[in-house]
Amino acid sequence: MSVLVKELTIDMQQTILDAIKCIESGNLQIAFVVAANMRLLGVVTNGDVRRYLLQGGLTDQPVTACMNREFRSVSITTPREDLLKAFDLGHNALPGLDAEGRLVEVYTRQMAASAEVPVLARARAPVRMSFCGGGADLTYFFIDHPAAVLSCTVGLYAHATLIPRDDRQIHIFPKT
Repeated sequence: MSVLVKELTIDMQQTILDAIKCIESGNLQIAFVVAANMRLLGVVTNGDVRRYLLQGGLTDQPVTACMNREFRSVSITTPREDLLKAFDLGHNALPGLDAEGRLVEVYTRQMAASAEVPVLARARAPVRMSFCGGGADLTYFFIDHPAAVLSCTVGLYAHATLIPRDDRQIHIFPKT
């Protein structure tokens, strides 16, 4: 069991006050609520506790009263590139679960961006759709022919990662 799992895990029977202490003890500001067999039941953040207390909740209640049951998790076999994509979407920490849903690891941006594989560049761009207009990147054309473009973006992203290779070959990763 990793150090982060030990530090950020609380039992489902512990109180909300115990969860606050756990959250405040680390810099990730999150606690993972588990059953006796380490199966992950939910996560608790400062925001979850704050919302619960503002609605009249008490700190001596079980942590299950305010935990978030809808959370993002990853398999412990998740490739590094997929972890980096998840962190690009704003996650600070992701629980790594085994096939039975047990908490085995807590992944952070720093872990995923470790120097195990040198990365020269990473990029993320929204997918854009043009409905009409555009398409000409030649300055002389759009100066002589002014027009308008109708386009939009969708909630999808194109990701690119540039990784140097020792054999100086080019490798195209398949889409995941």
